[in-house]
Amino acid sequence: MQSRRPLFALSLIIAVALAHASRASGQDYPFPSDDVPGMKSPGTATTLSLLGTVAPLGLTMAGVGQAEGAPAWLLLGGLVVGPSLGYFYAGDTKGALKGLGLRTAVLGATMGTVAAICSSGCSIWGDDNGSLAAAGIVALAGLATTTVFAIRDIARADDTVRARNERIALAAVSVDVSYVPEVRAPGVVFTLRR
Repeated sequence: MQSRRPLFALSLIIAVALAHASRASGQDYPFPSDDVPGMKSPGTATTLSLLGTVAPLGLTMAGVGQAEGAPAWLLLGGLVVGPSLGYFYAGDTKGALKGLGLRTAVLGATMGTVAAICSSGCSIWGDDNGSLAAAGIVALAGLATTTVFAIRDIARADDTVRARNERIALAAVSVDVSYVPEVRAPGVVFTLRR
């Protein structure tokens, strides 16, 4: 029973995120998005960020890479890099690197603090004056903070694509005042550039 809990949690996270991705991909635009080149799917951005984060977690739980320390580095790599994949897809390199840098800084500070706490020794079996407990609390707080930042970036990936698509749509549609000779009156001309 205990081994099924992480798989259930992983399945629940994937189901919620895919439901969010399907809602995001149903975003309505005033004209078909296929008419304007360069438009991207908000759902794809969310899915890329989600899978880039969750797939390493699933592989870690499945025990892929049984080499010493490989699952931990795979998990941390997914947690740091994965949420940025949707931003890279959207062409928002600045946003992707900002999130990646923030998560890396939090994890780096966490590892540095844990290393400093345990520099005099963190013993599971002996008396360590509470240093093991303090290191554990710092590690959990850092991992929780990084996870919150990752979830935030996954949830906002579709917004980045929507903002990009709106900029493209505004640049692709122009409105001009024109003279209409058939009715001998001014008129408005809408142009959709492809």
